[in-house]
Amino acid sequence: MYFALYYNKKGDDFTRYFIYEGRFIGDFQSFLDRTPSNDYIESVTDAQLWSLDIHNFELLEKEIKIWPLLMAKLYGFVIESKLKTANTMMNLDARERYLLFLKLYPGLANRIPLAMLASYLGITASSLSRIRKNII
Repeated sequence: MYFALYYNKKGDDFTRYFIYEGRFIGDFQSFLDRTPSNDYIESVTDAQLWSLDIHNFELLEKEIKIWPLLMAKLYGFVIESKLKTANTMMNLDARERYLLFLKLYPGLANRIPLAMLASYLGITASSLSRIRKNII
C-alpha cells in the first residue's frame, strides 16, 4: 500500500491519495517533463518496487507501436479518477467523506495510520476518531 503526499511551506504534510498493491504510482507529468515532483511517495506496508527510467520508457515507446496510446489512456484515466474523487469529496461533509473513503478503499482504514487518513479527508485525527466512534 502506497500513499502520495506533499508538504506545504511550513512543513505540514497532506495525504493526497492511496494506491493499492499491484498498481502504478508516480508523478507521470513530472516524469515526462523531466522535472522534480512535488509529491512524495511512501509505502505503509512491505513493498516490492519496480522502476522505469526515462531511457527505458522511451525504448518501450519505440518498440511497442501502441505504447503512446496505452500511456494516453492510462494518463486520462488517472486524471479523470483524481478529479472525480476530488470534486466529490469537496461537496461532502467529514462523515460523508469518511463513508465514501470506506466504499472506495474497502479494508484500508484499518491498515493505515489514523493521522494519514485524517489528512486525506481534510480533518483532524480527533474529528476522525469521533466520526468512527459514531459509525461503529
